[in-house]
Amino acid sequence: MERFCLQFDSVRRAVTIFMLLSGCSALFAQNPFNSPKTYFAGIDPRFVTSGDMNADGYKDLLVADRSSNSIAVMMNNGEGSFPIPHFYAVGNYPATIAVADFNSDGYPDVAVANHESQNMSVLFNQGDGTLSQPVNIFLGNNPWGVAAGDLDGDGDADLAVSVTVSVTGDDYIAVFLNDGSGNFSVAAYANTSDGPGTIYLRDIDGDKDLDIVVTRNFIFQVYINLGYLTTFLNDGSGHFTFAQDFAIGSSAQNALFFDIDQDSDEDILVCGTIANGYRAQVLENNGTGAYTATYRIETVFPSGLVGGDFDLDGDFDLATTEVGVYSTAIAIVPNNGNNTFASGFTIHVGRHPIGMTAEDLDNDGDLDLAVCISDSAKIAVLVNTTASPTGIARRPQIPKVTQIYNYPNPYNPETTIEYTLDRAANIEINLFTVLGQKIRTIASGYREAGTHSLRFNGSNLSSGIYYYRMKLTSDGKTSFTDMKRMCLVK
Repeated sequence: MERFCLQFDSVRRAVTIFMLLSGCSALFAQNPFNSPKTYFAGIDPRFVTSGDMNADGYKDLLVADRSSNSIAVMMNNGEGSFPIPHFYAVGNYPATIAVADFNSDGYPDVAVANHESQNMSVLFNQGDGTLSQPVNIFLGNNPWGVAAGDLDGDGDADLAVSVTVSVTGDDYIAVFLNDGSGNFSVAAYANTSDGPGTIYLRDIDGDKDLDIVVTRNFIFQVYINLGYLTTFLNDGSGHFTFAQDFAIGSSAQNALFFDIDQDSDEDILVCGTIANGYRAQVLENNGTGAYTATYRIETVFPSGLVGGDFDLDGDFDLATTEVGVYSTAIAIVPNNGNNTFASGFTIHVGRHPIGMTAEDLDNDGDLDLAVCISDSAKIAVLVNTTASPTGIARRPQIPKVTQIYNYPNPYNPETTIEYTLDRAANIEINLFTVLGQKIRTIASGYREAGTHSLRFNGSNLSSGIYYYRMKLTSDGKTSFTDMKRMCLVK
């Protein structure tokens, strides 16, 4: 394990990583991660994400293997280890994966952007973590990034896909709206040009709907790349307008979202490469989705960037993969408490680490890491022992709702119901009269941890008081219920 130091220059507002020779103390007393364990994942794994595919309370891994034109579903055995993977054929060169419940059956499904076959594959969960044959949606051009979220406020998971038109350069974002049963239709296009890549869905302007953030790479000479980060704002119905463009000065690869300036909104750290080095640009949010480029972080480890509170000290740490086909390490970069980064260390995982995800894979309350090792066709899993020094995993914790409310209230005829889950769960929201008679189910299905919102339309109801009840289930048992009142005034 090598250590390195990040020096922060308060005048230039830049951070630079140097290999540590002397004089830099680590914030971690010692490396909290166990030695990496590797698991077979195909031929050339390049992208990894997670989802609780069989609803057993543990995060499983999903891996895109570009050389075998397949994805691997690696089921978690409950201790953060992953036995024999299950492979599913998709299109040529699967680049990225999105996981969400598309058909409202309570189980997460999968969407895959197939870069070279110019389509997107949707595979539905069969209820036991296995997947159906793919339903392919033809795009006509080369997709790269795919992301899932409720883009039109109707309570189901829609899709946004970044698409490159190789000949003309008329690149775009395609928005596919879900009818609630997993059938998708194109609803909108947002023009981007210049090689759109990784796509993110975030509420950047604080209006309770999901906006689009996408990285872009414009290659106009052999050795010169211009990288951009582009934002599009949602009008609430799944239609998007261009908001801002940021020149990163490099080929933008990926981004992290956290409150860098500690003003209670999400800022962006976007990472990329240039000919003579690597960098990350900090973009500070003014609270309405308008960003200002402030300072840059100059690093030697720019790709495969993920973040989270790895040492459980209440701030946001970084982890990155080392760049290059001959690289063998990932870097862990702790936050010193005020969103500057003082020290860190590298961990050798295998040759050519490339994609990475951070999740609590053993349910012990801290973030573990899963890393694609391209040259050895494996996934390396690093179990974090910060929360459980013995390395013994806890059983799944019971999910609960930390908040649920609707606004406006009273309303006519539409209101938004917003709720926050402390962990992933199957949810059901039902509407009742004051006499306790059920009117209908407003929303149901699997939801990841975090804040969710949906729009409710009461145009077919009479004025009066109604109640909506939230129910969570985990492992087939009800784990949480709560009931709220809403008032319809016409």
